[in-house]
Amino acid sequence: MNKQWRIKDLIDLEYFLHGDETQSDESENQKDRKIFLNHIQPLLQKEKSPLPASRSTIIRHWLDERRNLERKDLGPKAKFPGDAFDEGYKFSVFILIIIGLLSGAGLAVSFLTAYKGTEALNVFGYVGGLVLMQIFLLFALGFFSFLRRRNRLFKSVSIVYPLLSAFLAKTLFKLTEGTMNKLSAERRNHLKAAIGLVRGKQILYGSIFFWPIFLIAQIFGIALNIGILAATILRVLISDLAFGWQSTVQFSSQAVYQLVKAISLPWSWMISPPIAYPTLEQIHGTRMVLKEGISPLATQDLVSWWPFLCLAVIFYGLLPRLILFFVALIAKKRAIRKLDFGHAACDRLMMRLKTPSVSTSRGEHEKQPPEPFVHHIPKAVILKPEQNTAVLEDKVIALIPDDIFEQCREEEFKHKIQKTFGFDLRKKMKIGIDIEKDKKMLADLAAAQLKNGHPKVLMLQEAWQPPIQETLSFIREIRETVEQKTIIAIALIGKPASNTIFTEVKDNDWKVWHQEIEKISDPYIRIERLVGNDR
Repeated sequence: MNKQWRIKDLIDLEYFLHGDETQSDESENQKDRKIFLNHIQPLLQKEKSPLPASRSTIIRHWLDERRNLERKDLGPKAKFPGDAFDEGYKFSVFILIIIGLLSGAGLAVSFLTAYKGTEALNVFGYVGGLVLMQIFLLFALGFFSFLRRRNRLFKSVSIVYPLLSAFLAKTLFKLTEGTMNKLSAERRNHLKAAIGLVRGKQILYGSIFFWPIFLIAQIFGIALNIGILAATILRVLISDLAFGWQSTVQFSSQAVYQLVKAISLPWSWMISPPIAYPTLEQIHGTRMVLKEGISPLATQDLVSWWPFLCLAVIFYGLLPRLILFFVALIAKKRAIRKLDFGHAACDRLMMRLKTPSVSTSRGEHEKQPPEPFVHHIPKAVILKPEQNTAVLEDKVIALIPDDIFEQCREEEFKHKIQKTFGFDLRKKMKIGIDIEKDKKMLADLAAAQLKNGHPKVLMLQEAWQPPIQETLSFIREIRETVEQKTIIAIALIGKPASNTIFTEVKDNDWKVWHQEIEKISDPYIRIERLVGNDR
């Protein structure tokens, strides 16, 4: 059974993935493989699905087990970033409901208490302040949503992510304060990185983190309208209110009647006048004249407006907010279901899970699953003991600098990227000859992407040469050439030797490259050392 992903799970996933990225020793890599063999594989066996397990299912099982292991270290009451987000979000919803109810009631009461018994309340003021303003906000929401879909400028400019980022930072640090004190300095850094999840993750998670903010806004709107309705009905029940209409512009009673009738269209088909809206006679009977007051007006006409006002709040204020609320709930679930977990960090995780350990500390091969399990486990994670490589999943086009292109022996190169990334080398292309030839190469790359079904792209780089601005700009040009979610792998090698270019990468060189690639904030760029895996 596939578990449903929630936003709190995605935040925890980023927390653990970030922690794993900073670990480079073999024991950390073997830990994930053990999780697969001891936890994920038995669960997949129990599910007995005729279809291979999806990447989403495998990663979710991994996440659950990592949380269980972490709780064993920190205690059962330990809070993860996702838990803190969940608590903070629920607390914010509660506060906004209270504020919405009080604000709505306050707005309605401020208008209704203006009645002193000598002059009727002007329904135009009530409709304009409490109904038309909400209609205007809904139209504004629709207009800006349309602009964001049609215009790249509006799509890239958003206040949602900065708002959510600030919300996460303040809430999570507060709610995880007890847990933070128990963590090592290294784990505290991982937690802080997860709290900064929203920054730079818009490409990866798209609208997923938009919907919680949108839902909160609708919850506030629902509470606001309930407050308006409750205060209005309560004032009608416990006090003697009189409603009328007047305007400096000399509207006729017939014109006002037609306007009211038009406003009542959403509910007049199921509710008849005078409840749905006042009749023409009642409207004529509630027209106020400045010098005469309300003494000439009939009481039955003066009280005929309140059902119309309440229905206007329900159908133009409360109901649209309820509809938007449920639409947002559905949209959030759909956005989460569309996640393919194909970004670089999940690629690394899948490699750790699916690649068997060649030997243990005793020099033995790891135990493989019995044959009956095989059809329940994805082919990408089933390997024979003698295999020393990951099963090939993805085609890749390799971009190799001109000065080492000839030295890059294809079989050796193919073997190393197969081991490190799990990629199947399909084509090699030269880069770095000159600007014009690089532009032509990008055009050829775009054509190859279309022809070969959008394969991944690998860029071979010598780590001892620091990543200058020209190199980083070229990586960005590659991103503009390929699809947004195509993995761009940066494969680092050390300083070429006389007999081979595949030498080990020094730690300092690795750190420099890793930091510069992280600054690009592209979750679909993956950087790895191409040498150093033969252990």
